[in-house]
Amino acid sequence: MKLIVGLGNPGKKYEETRHNVGFMVLDKLAKKLNFSFEKKFNSEFKKERETIYLKPQTFMNLSGQVVKEVAHYYNIDNGNIWIIYDDIDIPLGDWKEKHEGTSAGHKGIDSIIQELGTDEFARLRVGIGRLTIDANEDRKKIVENYVLNKFTPEQIIEIDKVIQSLVEEFIIPKLISNQNGR
Repeated sequence: MKLIVGLGNPGKKYEETRHNVGFMVLDKLAKKLNFSFEKKFNSEFKKERETIYLKPQTFMNLSGQVVKEVAHYYNIDNGNIWIIYDDIDIPLGDWKEKHEGTSAGHKGIDSIIQELGTDEFARLRVGIGRLTIDANEDRKKIVENYVLNKFTPEQIIEIDKVIQSLVEEFIIPKLISNQNGR
């Protein structure tokens, strides 16, 4: 069993914000694979064959609670958990795969590491654009404002392209190869 988690914040206020890229990827995946989510485990949830798709409906910094609950309920090994989320250190229009390590300050990943008791799970980090912050500026406040704001119209075009590519060229082929036993 595989668990694919898209991170974001619930509610209309946060739709299409940079911090909700994980939700955006799962929405695109649901559209491509022709499924819809149901409400379960304090999340938007779908179990299809041997894969669970999950959008926690807690706020970002509590995402680990839902991930832990679902992983334990379905007895999912940490090596079969994929977390998809925004990364401010990756340029807009790019994404990277990672399999373990620190959260690099991402509160959703902090929560998941704390709840699972490990940092050994796959991550698909979607770039939302790098910020240049002056040493005299309040980094925490600037980053928080940036990730909680919506993409510009130009950025939406770019993020849609990277999401499409991630879904069609990486996630779906990986799911198919896993279903075929490879």
